[in-house]
Amino acid sequence: MTDSNDIEIPIKGDLSTIMDISIIVKENGDPWIVHDKPFDETPNWVEFDNEDKSIILVTQNGNIHKVDLSLQPLSYQRLLNAKRVFLIFMKDGKTLEEIKELPVITRDI
Repeated sequence: MTDSNDIEIPIKGDLSTIMDISIIVKENGDPWIVHDKPFDETPNWVEFDNEDKSIILVTQNGNIHKVDLSLQPLSYQRLLNAKRVFLIFMKDGKTLEEIKELPVITRDI
């Protein structure tokens, strides 16, 4: 039996410390997360937490990566209604390498 204190929470570092990453929120509410380096793990979904205004990327392996980005209040309000997010990989910030659509989970307590 495993003691609950022995469970390792798979929280990884802030992605903005290892790559240039930004978010654009379109008027229709579709968020685009643009990054200049590939992810080490396959992203599975994005979470927006309305309580602490955080953005989290969860990978296929269950690891959690915070994305430390500041947003204008209107942009964040639009995020709360999003059902999907587009990850846009711009290799070295110049060449479009990949566009990936991911589901969004909004936590609103």
